[in-house]
Amino acid sequence: MLLSVIIPVYNEIKTLPLLLGKVKEAPFKKEILIVDDGSTDG
Repeated sequence: MLLSVIIPVYNEIKTLPLLLGKVKEAPFKKEILIVDDGSTDG
């Protein structure tokens, strides 16, 4: 089973590592797409 995760972000540099860690723990084959809308924090 393939889990596709689309994550819209804006100025989430502090929370993104935690979120990605949790998604990576999922026991599925996965693809992660991060969509940034012009963040200024990283």
